[in-house]
Amino acid sequence: MTKTAQELVIQRTFQAPRTLVYQAWTRAEHLSRWWGPDGFITARCEADPRPGGQIRIDMQAFDGTIYPMKGTYQELVEPERIVFLSAALDPDGKPLFEVLNTVTLEEKNGQTLQTLTARVVSRQSPLADQYLSGMEQGWSESLVRLGCWVRAGEQEILIQRDFNAPRERVFRTFIGPRHVSNWWGPRGFRTTTHEMDVRPG
Repeated sequence: MTKTAQELVIQRTFQAPRTLVYQAWTRAEHLSRWWGPDGFITARCEADPRPGGQIRIDMQAFDGTIYPMKGTYQELVEPERIVFLSAALDPDGKPLFEVLNTVTLEEKNGQTLQTLTARVVSRQSPLADQYLSGMEQGWSESLVRLGCWVRAGEQEILIQRDFNAPRERVFRTFIGPRHVSNWWGPRGFRTTTHEMDVRPG
């Protein structure tokens, strides 16, 4: 990794084919699973991967604070190269700074060598340097998460469903023994819950 005041360069080798890593960078359903530092979640993720297409990702921190980002795709060469301009936003939706991000992907013996170059192209707020001071750590932690995601990508099933019920009620159906017995298992099966100790560990 190299770093200057205006540019950050990070290389990573992923145990995954280049096509899968490319998809992880360009499809919203993948981006939402790895984008952001450790402990952050993605509150919003939209991606339109074509030149001029928009990208919008809102990260949510431990304390609930939202860190919005928007950008524009500049260049896409599947599965070799992705270039996009990104801007962190203030609470009024105005850019704090802009970064030109270039991702190059090289296939090497079934693995992928990725080079990320993040170059600061403008600063529009006095708060810019405060945010940019965390860019190296933020990208490094995000890329660790990306590596885990693509390594599991061919062994994992992602299913999404919308339920016509409040989130708290759906959550209770997962943690209550009486509720679990009503839905767990394929159609025609009966579930007997012997024990549930719903707490970390």
